[in-house]
Amino acid sequence: MSAPNENKLASLRDRRHALLAQVAGLEIEIAMELNDRPAACEAQVRMFAEVAARRALRGLDLNGGQ
Repeated sequence: MSAPNENKLASLRDRRHALLAQVAGLEIEIAMELNDRPAACEAQVRMFAEVAARRALRGLDLNGGQ
């Protein structure tokens, strides 16, 4: 079994986090349409967590620097 291609693996993980952030964004919209603010806030937390995970994967400073 060969070693995984680190660049491809990082790219796949980045795409996964991006898609999960998009799903959470849609969940926010759905919750707001249903006037379910607690569910929207929970989805927002998940969305922000996915964005933070993408930044961490890319090695970016979470405080705005690079």
